[in-house]
Amino acid sequence: MLTIGVSLKLYLDIPSTLDWCERVLALLADRPWVAGRVRLWVAPSLPALPLVAERVRGSALAVGAQDLFWAERGPYTGAVSGADLAALGCRYAVVGHAERRRLFGEDDAVVARKTAAALRTGLTPVICVGEAHPGPAAAKECVRQLDAALGSTDPAPWSSRTSRCGRSARPSRPAWTTSRRCAMRCARASPTARSSTAAAPDRAC
Repeated sequence: MLTIGVSLKLYLDIPSTLDWCERVLALLADRPWVAGRVRLWVAPSLPALPLVAERVRGSALAVGAQDLFWAERGPYTGAVSGADLAALGCRYAVVGHAERRRLFGEDDAVVARKTAAALRTGLTPVICVGEAHPGPAAAKECVRQLDAALGSTDPAPWSSRTSRCGRSARPSRPAWTTSRRCAMRCARASPTARSSTAAAPDRAC
């Protein structure tokens, strides 16, 4: 089954986020066949997450988190655990996004710890991979990032019937194509448009 998700990043305030979700839910109500063919999820900003989770409960639209911390409990000011996100109704957690790497200095080791934390707390990690520059080595770099994210994870959370990659969504997008224009187009204008941040296990985004 195809999985499509969108991160609203920090573009929308809470009322605008809820309005966006209402429009998506209205579209889904007119297209009941979508629920059986596509997994849909949205990652709102953290303050909006509980309200969004409550509003979409029971619908075909699932909720994800834009980030999570690698530990469940401890002296980590400002951190948000996967356990708490799961309790709020999250099913997905984005890890390794290019903006987290660039703005917050997250490296492969951090991404691996966050991936393990997502699996440990019952979330599906959305592992972002992408090359910094175009060229023949791009595919190799994406594979390297994916191996780094999954290589150190405890195999226990993985079902014996499910491969590691089967428990994760893997959006692949060159970091050099990340643009505010694409995300704003999706968040502001058309809930039916596929954002450049959409995640699908078998498709590059």
